[in-house]
Amino acid sequence: MIMERRLWMVCYDISDTRRRKHVEQALQAFGERVQYSVFECFLTLPEARFHLARLAEDLDAECDTLRAYPLCRWCESAVNWQGPGQRNRDERVYLL
Repeated sequence: MIMERRLWMVCYDISDTRRRKHVEQALQAFGERVQYSVFECFLTLPEARFHLARLAEDLDAECDTLRAYPLCRWCESAVNWQGPGQRNRDERVYLL
């Protein structure tokens, strides 16, 4: 069964520099940074669950937040932005 990839918006607010850097490096491995603490990632649901569970291990539940928003095809095509940049079209296949 082929799993459909969809665009996910992942954002975080992490107070500790060491934890933040670790999460940034992990997100850069499978997503594209579009803002300082926001990444766009093309992932299947199982991939998203796997990566988010791994990232959660690095967070301090008392003060850090990490959010992931799956975007439907309609939402993905309706993404709007102001300023420099371009639409993320990277639908690479990742094998873990």
